[in-house]
Amino acid sequence: MDDHEVNRAMLHRMLSRLGFEIAQATDGEDCLHKAQEFLPDLILMDLLMPVMDGWEATRQLRQLPKLKDAVILALSASVYETTRQESLLAGCDNFLTKPIQTNELLELLRLHLRLEWVYEDGSEIQKRKAQTPKSSSEVPTAESMMVSPGSESVLALLRLAAMGDIEAILDETAKLEHSDPTLVPFVDRLRQLAKGFQLKQIRDFLKQHLSQN
Repeated sequence: MDDHEVNRAMLHRMLSRLGFEIAQATDGEDCLHKAQEFLPDLILMDLLMPVMDGWEATRQLRQLPKLKDAVILALSASVYETTRQESLLAGCDNFLTKPIQTNELLELLRLHLRLEWVYEDGSEIQKRKAQTPKSSSEVPTAESMMVSPGSESVLALLRLAAMGDIEAILDETAKLEHSDPTLVPFVDRLRQLAKGFQLKQIRDFLKQHLSQN
């Protein structure tokens, strides 16, 4: 639940890609209605909302028999410990500071929903590539021959990485791949990191290529 459409869209893209069924709400009252209809296992609750704030929405959700055990993660840009404590007292199970870091969100999902993340292993892909006979049109994949996109594109990707928007990063890699075949090695590496939700490695990788431009 978030009153900012951009925030909702980013979370929706990321979580739906992981196989979650998503329902969105724009304020506290909308959240109460949607939650009773959808009966979610977990609710991402923005605390500062119009109409009804996240604290009150959480308190009311905890009064509903079918939702009293649903996991509620509070979201707030506030860094004050009092905000965190108030959210827990209202009935939230945990707290995330905005902007949301993907790794932190995934860890809380794993913890509260008892999930086990299975990351794509790029080693088998690379092994198959190595075993495939090279043609004259094949783009070199050696790290030393990796071509970087322009500084503007790298900076845009860095901004997306800072937001934790994995889906948007994957969209941008697809555009780069189609715009210039020489960027395929760069795109392959970035895509591998993105599919593993390795945000720190993505930022380090992009900063390295930014310094080369």
